[in-house]
Parts: sequence; structure tokens; C-alpha cells
Amino acid sequence: MCLLVVLLALAGLALSLSSPAAAHDLWSIVNVALGAAFAIAFGVVGALIFGGQPRNVIGRLLIVIGLSLGLSSVLPAASGQVDKPSRP
Repeated sequence: MCLLVVLLALAGLALSLSSPAAAHDLWSIVNVALGAAFAIAFGVVGALIFGGQPRNVIGRLLIVIGLSLGLSSVLPAASGQVDKPSRP
């Protein structure tokens, strides 16, 4: 599960940064990188807790949060629906 979370987060990062629709300003790059870092962090910590204590619900919850963060970065980037920042 931890490997799946890491792969989803890295795929979302790569797809978001390689998208021609994405505006490559500093804030969008930081946003995508932080999203991937949070997905990896939640997934790894959840896997460590779940590996040590399989009956612990917190480990499962952290893995699910990591998976949802990873999927939320991959799905919009894969479909080309990357938000452009609004310019005043």
C-alpha cells in the first residue's frame, strides 16, 4: 500500500508539471510538490503503524488519507484539468 501511495504521488507530480495547461509559476509548483509530499508522508507513516500494529485503526486511516491525496493529484492531472491561477 505504501508503494502505491508513493507511486500515485510521484505520478501526479510528474503529470502536473509536464502538463502544457499548467502555468509553471512558483506557487503552482510548490502546491503540487507539497501535495505529493503530504501524500507520501501520510502513506509511509500509515504503513509503518499498520506494519507494526495491524489492528491499529490510525495506520489504516493514514493510508487511506495518503491514497486519497495521491489520487486527487493524479486524476485531474491525467485528464488535463489542471487549474490555472487567476491573474488580476
